[in-house]
Amino acid sequence: MSYAKMNPTDIETMFEINPNDMPKMSSVEGGRPTFTTIYKFQKALNSQALSIPSTNNPDLGFLGEVISTTQYAALNNEIAYVVPQNPGIAPTYNPDATQFQINEAIRLHGLSANEYHIFRNVRTALRNMIVNNIEEKYISALCHPITRYNTRTPLDLMEHIWTTYGKITTSDLTANEERMYTNWNPPTPIETLYEQL
Repeated sequence: MSYAKMNPTDIETMFEINPNDMPKMSSVEGGRPTFTTIYKFQKALNSQALSIPSTNNPDLGFLGEVISTTQYAALNNEIAYVVPQNPGIAPTYNPDATQFQINEAIRLHGLSANEYHIFRNVRTALRNMIVNNIEEKYISALCHPITRYNTRTPLDLMEHIWTTYGKITTSDLTANEERMYTNWNPPTPIETLYEQL
């Protein structure tokens, strides 16, 4: 399916992980997010953002919605992530434009409108994945009384979560050390050992 022909309502079916199967950011039911739980969630969220192609870079999809501009540029040959702009409800062209120019303006407007609608749907889906996988009390500082989280980007939410709860604690270090000393059985693939580190 080409990007220009993608129906914005097809977005949810294109994600790598079912949005309902995303990892929770709380360590236990109702628990505070930890570095480890946020890290696992961020990895899954990155996979979701990568799974839908964008016109910025089809290989990076909408990754620019969930990682910092510096990280994105580093992955994209120092080219920044560009948020698509709303093209408005109708194409613009000069009053003395030829029929060919008018038709081309209409065609380009249609492509821009489709790109913008897909972007809005992906942004909304990514934001909902975040909001639905963390208890509201941990992100309520970003909640507006009227618009809720609709004016916040997925990156706004993740930066707040990382800044507020993503510090490595003594218990994180202890849990990591315990994983490092867990016995490995040789018939088990070596990758299993690497994953526990």
